Amino acid sequence: GSSMAGEAAHTLNQISEQYGPSPMLLNLTACAHMQAGNYKEAEGKLQQAREEFSANDADTLVNSIVVSQYLHKPVGDLTAALKHHYPNHFLSVGIDTVGGAFDREAIKYRV
Repeated sequence: GSSMAGEAAHTLNQISEQYGPSPMLLNLTACAHMQAGNYKEAEGKLQQAREEFSANDADTLVNSIVVSQYLHKPVGDLTAALKHHYPNHFLSVGIDTVGGAFDREAIKYRV
């Protein structure tokens, strides 16, 4: 829960300092920060994963999309990268499904 998220982020930071960061540790730390509501810190960890490890794995992209939405930042590039690299990922499929449904409904209300 969010009450223990700060402690989890601290523990993950200690592990990262002791053994070195990895995309998985950085994503876990970002998730702990998100759970605590610290979206700027989460964004920093995800940015570090992308810069230091060229992390374009699905987890990093999805977490980056979530953080960007909470920070009211555009997600188009991240969504496009996810759909391009992982077209069968459940979020890519969901985005396509919802986008298609929206387009079909929008046609009904064109003036």
